[in-house]
Amino acid sequence: MATVRVHPIQLEYSVSGGRQTCSRCGAEETWTASVEPTVSGPRLHRTLHLVHLVREHYADLTGTFAPAERKKESTVADDVAADGDADED
Repeated sequence: MATVRVHPIQLEYSVSGGRQTCSRCGAEETWTASVEPTVSGPRLHRTLHLVHLVREHYADLTGTFAPAERKKESTVADDVAADGDADED
């Protein structure tokens, strides 16, 4: 199973009843692009939240690149099977 390294700020969101909310500010995070996303499930949730972080919490996000902050990163499973978008060979 593939894994991805993330900073704790990237996981500060909640999903309930089909709605995703930023845990930092309470904003609802939704897909607004005119094209459909190419990912789903946890990948889509992390993508939506990362876009929100860039737009609304940029200063906090850029601080995560400092060496001390990078040490806070953890590895999470990137469950391809759950997303249903695995590459077919």
